[in-house]
Amino acid sequence: MNNTRILVVEDEPVLREFITLILEDTGAEVTAVETADEGIALINKRPWAAVVTDVRTPGGADGLDLAWAVHDRFPTALVVVTSGGHDDFDRDLPEGAKFIEKPWTADQLISALLSGSTAQGES
Repeated sequence: MNNTRILVVEDEPVLREFITLILEDTGAEVTAVETADEGIALINKRPWAAVVTDVRTPGGADGLDLAWAVHDRFPTALVVVTSGGHDDFDRDLPEGAKFIEKPWTADQLISALLSGSTAQGES
């Protein structure tokens, strides 16, 4: 994922750092923030190839709000939504978004991102 710009939204500091390290090890350029509100502000400033977000974050917006905002602004961007035991959403995920349940492995996260970028390349 060399030079791929990825936004990470995770409110747990240790997990946010872990995700950042995993993705940077693949060569991605990672920006990590705590809240979906911060994520929404950032997607309005520059394009992103992918966004990884937790469903529940502090603030007015949640990860599903962010997923839809990314989809509306950058329809070809990959969105990976994560949550611990919260796979029964009150709203649908955008088309093409992926869900991985916590606890996930580094391989599952990377696989979700790689499978999404491959699918985008075929469209």
